[in-house]
Amino acid sequence: MFRIYKIERSNVKELKNILASNPYDDNSFARKGYTLREGKSLNLDEEFYYLFINADEDFIKFADERLKNIAIILNGEEFDKARQIYEDMENAAQQGFGALFG
Repeated sequence: MFRIYKIERSNVKELKNILASNPYDDNSFARKGYTLREGKSLNLDEEFYYLFINADEDFIKFADERLKNIAIILNGEEFDKARQIYEDMENAAQQGFGALFG
């Protein structure tokens, strides 16, 4: 399951604390993996950070609960746009890495 959260700049410190908490727990952001990007780097709203998570449904429910006070869950057209930008960046990074060792 793929989820994108939108977080105001003023909440980034709190977000980073949540992401770093319990790093060795099986149900932690560190173990499940995530990508955090500034909106500006994605050509999206500069006032926000975007958190991308690809995990199982149980972890997404956990993440929704942990982030409910500081994050907005993207959906619809905004979700589609952010996901496409993210996937394009990931593909470009993989191609660049492959070129180094290809």
